[in-house]
Amino acid sequence: VNYFEKELDYKNNVINLLANNFYKSSGVEVIEDGFDLNPNIKNPQLMTTKYCIRYELDICLLKNSHQEKVDLFLVNNTSKLKIEFDCKNCMMIIKPERM
Repeated sequence: VNYFEKELDYKNNVINLLANNFYKSSGVEVIEDGFDLNPNIKNPQLMTTKYCIRYELDICLLKNSHQEKVDLFLVNNTSKLKIEFDCKNCMMIIKPERM
């Protein structure tokens, strides 16, 4: 059975030979290394999710049009991740913050 896509980018997270061989045997023609093997990708998306922290915190721009738009980040001891919002599609996108 052929895979439903002919090209896979870094978001498909192909980072080992077994995964690469599986996709090739399933008809995929172009396979880009996953982010862990290619961290120099320009403007990478690390995660896209329907879960929205703005909605959870009751600061959703669609529900509350009077809300001020502010940048949000996830921060731990070693990294800072920027949260971007696709409010039209009610999605949240997490990207590494470039310093």
